[in-house]
Amino acid sequence: DEKYEPTHQQLRSMMKSLLASRFHLGFHPDKRELPCYFLGVSASGQKLTPSGAEGPLPAMAMTPEPDGLAVAAHNATMEDFAIYLQLILVDRPVVDFTRLTGRFDFHFTYMPDGSEFHGHPPALPPAPRGAEPAPTLFAALQQQVGLELTAEKAFVDVIAVDRADNPAH
Repeated sequence: DEKYEPTHQQLRSMMKSLLASRFHLGFHPDKRELPCYFLGVSASGQKLTPSGAEGPLPAMAMTPEPDGLAVAAHNATMEDFAIYLQLILVDRPVVDFTRLTGRFDFHFTYMPDGSEFHGHPPALPPAPRGAEPAPTLFAALQQQVGLELTAEKAFVDVIAVDRADNPAH
């Protein structure tokens, strides 16, 4: 009795089928020039640990701590991490320019500001008196993980919706 775990691509395919059947969603891939972030390796070099985890899916978690927000990634590709940054943390597309292959485990702690989490950062427990807050997201990535986010404009993949109906009851 083997446990089945769909891959990231299989999950995307299942979601497309569900949206097409439920909402008669019609769409096509397109490219648009948009403000984005390039995810790259910093000049000091990456500080990632190759993952020993089994399975195709990554695990990413955030934990509020008194000095900032701790982010942990396990069994993650750089593409997985770029998607995570784009969906959860930052306000624009993130394009992976690291050229790093494989899966990695890493963590960092940073102090969220009003520009992340679509303007609604999570509440953090009170910091001990005199404690230094964690660095910004950009500084934490560079200092603790050896990655950097650079603001750029680039043509990125988007989904253009051609048609969407109200769901059938």
